[in-house]
Amino acid sequence: MPKLIREILREIFINLLGNHEENAEHIERFMLSGKREFEAAINFLSTAIRVTIVKDDFLVLFPTGPHLIMSYNCVLLKTILNAIANSIDQLEFRKKPVAAVENIVFETLIVEGLKSILFYPGHEVPPK
Repeated sequence: MPKLIREILREIFINLLGNHEENAEHIERFMLSGKREFEAAINFLSTAIRVTIVKDDFLVLFPTGPHLIMSYNCVLLKTILNAIANSIDQLEFRKKPVAAVENIVFETLIVEGLKSILFYPGHEVPPK
């Protein structure tokens, strides 16, 4: 029975993914609703393959096809970034993230083993 619950929670989490601000709010509520829900979300987030950073939010792509657009205002920001940091192959910066979270984003996502970091025109390389 516990395996079935994990699979159901995983499917619920996948159904919450999307590119609307309300999706991010639902994901945050889902993760905060209980230990099993939190673990299901973290397990799925840890399969991310690419992250695209923009000014007010970030896009996460998964090998199974769905994607997530998440705001930096999320109370679980660092937890979510930590979950995706070790699985991503590519990190791309389209725009510099808002100043309040800039260091958190850089320090959490730029990790050993990252295969590529792409900077697009108009973006400054983060200071060390």
